[in-house]
Amino acid sequence: HYLRAPESFTPDSNFQLGYVPEVPGLFVAAGFNSQGVIFGPGAGMAAAQWIVAGHPTMDLAEVDVARMGRWANQRAWLHERTVESLGGLYEMHWPGKQPRTARGVRRVPLYGAFREAGAAFGQAAGWERANWFEPGVVDPVVDHSFESPSWFPAVRDEVRATREGVALYDLSTYSKFLVQGPAALEGLQRLVTSEIDVATGRIVYTLVCNERGGIEMDPTVTRLGEDRFLVLAPTLAQRHTEMLLRSGLPSAATVTDVTSGWATLHLAGPSSRELLARLTDEDLGTEAWPFLTAREIDVARTGAWAFRVSFTGELGWELSVPTEFVADLYEHIVEAGTSLGLRHAGALAFDAARIERGFRSWGHDIGPLDDPFSAGLGFAVSARKAADFVGREALESLRDAPRDRRLVSLHAPEVVLWHGESVVRGDERMGHLSSAGIAPTLGGSAGLAWIHGEPDGDSWGVEIRGEVVPAVVQAESFYDPRGDRLRSR
Repeated sequence: HYLRAPESFTPDSNFQLGYVPEVPGLFVAAGFNSQGVIFGPGAGMAAAQWIVAGHPTMDLAEVDVARMGRWANQRAWLHERTVESLGGLYEMHWPGKQPRTARGVRRVPLYGAFREAGAAFGQAAGWERANWFEPGVVDPVVDHSFESPSWFPAVRDEVRATREGVALYDLSTYSKFLVQGPAALEGLQRLVTSEIDVATGRIVYTLVCNERGGIEMDPTVTRLGEDRFLVLAPTLAQRHTEMLLRSGLPSAATVTDVTSGWATLHLAGPSSRELLARLTDEDLGTEAWPFLTAREIDVARTGAWAFRVSFTGELGWELSVPTEFVADLYEHIVEAGTSLGLRHAGALAFDAARIERGFRSWGHDIGPLDDPFSAGLGFAVSARKAADFVGREALESLRDAPRDRRLVSLHAPEVVLWHGESVVRGDERMGHLSSAGIAPTLGGSAGLAWIHGEPDGDSWGVEIRGEVVPAVVQAESFYDPRGDRLRSR
């Protein structure tokens, strides 16, 4: 018998599960396409447990309905993309494979300039952003491979420039929210785990936790004024972060999504101070401008908020300006940086640098089922903060509790890792890699892994295609574990 029936496809081929952030009480289980028979029993169980418990009981980030932003509701875009989704199920699933259709709808402000600079674009939350650069080449050809894809040489060069000279990254796609009003401080104090009643210009890395002590988000919060704060979160977490802020703050604190209104260029590397000094009269020395501080300054012909912070593990500044000013700022940075060997760098180099340094990424390494202490982020949970905050009681009970799992750094000098591989010790599986990639500075590959037990001794390895390759595991990062380069004088 021949059966012809409608099916529902999603833009990324993953089904949709969970509560719709904008509609309290509305739970969705849809978009299973040809995989409904496969996922039906498990999805039904997960949905029932989620509804009864009021929260996911397992990591469901890749199918959470909140992963899609409002931009994904445009009918013509959906039609174009979902036609590809069906065939894509049966194609080779290469690491780093990008969709071919419905591209270019949501572009970073410097898309044209980056294309001329040799950018190979990838897509993240609908954004077209530079994954890597091949100078002198327009629209680089992509060759996929498990061992040596075409972007590896460019990523190695970009990380090398970040470690040894200066690199320019575009962070405009990061989720950015202004929280303002007479209750802004009180509301954020209740929401985050760190003390944010700090001096104007102070940047605080913090956590938003649930009542069980799980990590709902790990934003930075910068105090721009007495009752004005900037909350910065990952690109893929825009909708989730907005939901956390709007549901967790009182009505006297307003939340404004300025993601599209502010563009951000990031200078990273030991020569970043020298480059920025060519564009501003500000004193950029460590005593005058310490790590984790921000100021509103003039850069070339543009007023900018400059944040001394870097997710690459190097000395650096993030420069945020209203979107209409970023082209002029970019041109002056490129002109001033030419004699310093300024290198354009993309999202893949940024990720490789942060993995070498051991920085966690929400949605990959940490999430609502992980507590800060097991994740190595206990420093972001204040024990002295006077204001109460969500999850405090649970977090205090977890602070000194025994741990049966922990997030650690891993280095495999002889193999290429992608993430998801099993971590073994002797003949026993001990965990898995949550993030991984080539390690241009360390050699081989590096990653972050959730393991059971203590990260001591030897006999560690990673299972690849049924074979175990040697690896080294330790609690601290393999690159600059004390953070001396971030605080460079």
